[in-house]
Amino acid sequence: MNKHDLLISTQLGLQFALAVCLFGLLGWWADTKLATFPVLTIIMLFIGFAAGLYYIIKAAAAKKGKKND
Repeated sequence: MNKHDLLISTQLGLQFALAVCLFGLLGWWADTKLATFPVLTIIMLFIGFAAGLYYIIKAAAAKKGKKND
C-alpha cells in the first residue's frame, strides 16, 4: 500500500464518520426543538450511515473502473 492509497483510505473513513456525526447532530437538534427524542436522532443516524456507505461504494466503484482501464 503506497501513500496515495493510505490517504484515500483515511479520507474515506473520515468522510464516513463525518456524515454519521453530522446527520446524528442534525437529528439531535431537531429532536430538542420538536421534543421527540430519540426518534429523529436514530433516523438521522441511519441516514448518515447510508450516505457514508453510499459515498464509500461510489468511490470504490470509481477506483475499480480506473484500474480496469
